[in-house]
Amino acid sequence: MTEQWIDFNSCFALHFPIRVVPYMERKRAGESDSTMDDLQQALKGVRLAYADGLYDWQVDLGIRKNKDRESMSTRSIKGVSLRGFTKRGWVYSNSNKTDHGTIMGLAKSLNRWTSTDAPQLCRPEAIKLDKKAPVKKDAQSVALEDKLRTVRNIFSLAQSMDPRIVDVRVDYSESVTERMLVTSEGTEARQLIPRTRIMLAVIVKEDGVTDYDYVLMGGVAGYEVVDDLTETLVKDTVQSAAEQLKAAAPPLGLHKVILDPGVVGTVCHESFGHGLEADQALRGRSYLKDMVGKKVASDLVTMYEDATLEGAYGSYYFDDDGALSRRNTIVENGVLPSFIHDM
Repeated sequence: MTEQWIDFNSCFALHFPIRVVPYMERKRAGESDSTMDDLQQALKGVRLAYADGLYDWQVDLGIRKNKDRESMSTRSIKGVSLRGFTKRGWVYSNSNKTDHGTIMGLAKSLNRWTSTDAPQLCRPEAIKLDKKAPVKKDAQSVALEDKLRTVRNIFSLAQSMDPRIVDVRVDYSESVTERMLVTSEGTEARQLIPRTRIMLAVIVKEDGVTDYDYVLMGGVAGYEVVDDLTETLVKDTVQSAAEQLKAAAPPLGLHKVILDPGVVGTVCHESFGHGLEADQALRGRSYLKDMVGKKVASDLVTMYEDATLEGAYGSYYFDDDGALSRRNTIVENGVLPSFIHDM
């Protein structure tokens, strides 16, 4: 893993010794294809009833600016992990090196645990898949100087709109994750997931009262999410922050309320998301562990988690076990049907 931070306040130019390698350039280098070939070859030498190999390469870029500081971070993480299933459970062998010799060595190390008995696993069906999430504007094709200039422009625009503004924060982030999975049962899957996000927060103060509002945009998308943060949207965010200064405090006690989608999402995530993770329920760590088939909400409540939604920040094509993404019902008419898992 490599990571570097730069404080732009100490820089005199926009030419930095940092370069995020575009995905297509890496593809031309052939590493992705050759690594998949190496994983397939390695698994043939593993003497276990089930084994798989996972390859990940993620490149990240982040730019942050407020009144006191500008900074940038870059990171590149790459590695492979081989695992096999034995009578005693899973065994793993992994490395952040992806050359042929390393991968063959990882496979050899798995053979220390010889077990050819059929594993008691509920495994997804083998898949053949090679998918790249579509974007309108590839973020990695946009020059770093242009990204920094855009962040600065958004900051200056928002800051100029109201004298009560005491600070503005602009956060830009992008990542590209390439993942490949090969299994001894025939799965050969590869996915490329680009994610881009931009956040504008406006902090205001008047008569000793400080408040704020923000707008956050992003998903499995490209640089188009930045173009969507228009001057009108910046103005709306500033106005909304200023309106909070005069907002009345909500009354105490129990009340019926109408929640916007963002608040509903947070409630769902915190109330059911972590509590419904199947591995935590099996360990007895979830407060919902004994609630399957029971009422957990109003009859009006039906809830899903769906990794197939195009453009959503958490969307993907397949998971680490090779199960295709799908929509899972986690609350149906107020009843808890199951926990969150991939089968």
